[in-house]
Amino acid sequence: MISFEDFLLRPSKVVDPFNRFVGKIDPFLMLVEFCQVIGPKPLAIVSSQPDDKVKSVNVNEMAIWLMSSDTVPGTMIVLENNQTGVYAAAYYFNLYDMRARAFQRNLCVAYLSSEKPTKETLSLFSTSMKKLVSPVLICNRRLFIRHVTDIVKFSDNVDETTLQQYYTFNGDSQKLTDSSRFNVVFEQTRLLKSKFLTKKFQEMAFDDDICCGHNVENMHEAEDIICSFRVPSIPLSPVETLTPCSFPSIVPKLRLLLTDLHRQKTATHSSGALFCGNRPIATVSPIYKFSSEAGTSD
Repeated sequence: MISFEDFLLRPSKVVDPFNRFVGKIDPFLMLVEFCQVIGPKPLAIVSSQPDDKVKSVNVNEMAIWLMSSDTVPGTMIVLENNQTGVYAAAYYFNLYDMRARAFQRNLCVAYLSSEKPTKETLSLFSTSMKKLVSPVLICNRRLFIRHVTDIVKFSDNVDETTLQQYYTFNGDSQKLTDSSRFNVVFEQTRLLKSKFLTKKFQEMAFDDDICCGHNVENMHEAEDIICSFRVPSIPLSPVETLTPCSFPSIVPKLRLLLTDLHRQKTATHSSGALFCGNRPIATVSPIYKFSSEAGTSD
């Protein structure tokens, strides 16, 4: 609803009750990744429309807008796009990947709407995000530790002298580069192992913990990860492979969250006498009733 403050204190703000300058969109949820190869890209979209289609908004532009903010993983912020008139409540987190730059993949889950989210909406979104992201994070961390442990064991089994002799007898300069690159990977992996294998991390658990634990050794996968560092541009794994136990449940949980947000918005919707796109733009003074000793009057 337009307030008197919009006219006096914010003259630069677009006052557009009839949506002549900016579009009215149906609220939707979007999962976005900041890919180090192609940049921000949407991974999943959940809306109330058939086939999760979103009208009057470019989801690729929204993905770039969401991932352009300087944020810290585990935080939620509210954004406003002045050009499109879209508000977003965005929750940021990261997943660990041995093949990624700095071993991290940045992601975001955002709730986008034409109306600024209320305190009730933000509270519900924040609480739901923590419940949704927690099992995803714990599954990803356990799998990452599995990879780190296997790579460290693989490096321990490799005789450094034999490795140097192999690359010395073979005159391929590319393989000499591979040898030094492998040594860097082994050194960084050992540092990661000491960082993650702590008692506090191993005791992490959540109510909605559906992770298998990733306790089975997989030296073949560890060897594939090491060999992937031979190419200058390391191919990234699909996001769903970084948290295989929890990723399939993300979209169904987002659908439930969108339903809860819509129900909460309907329950707390402002009353009005004139509406535009379900937005009250004018109200009437309430009629109060009072009683007296002589009787009841309006």
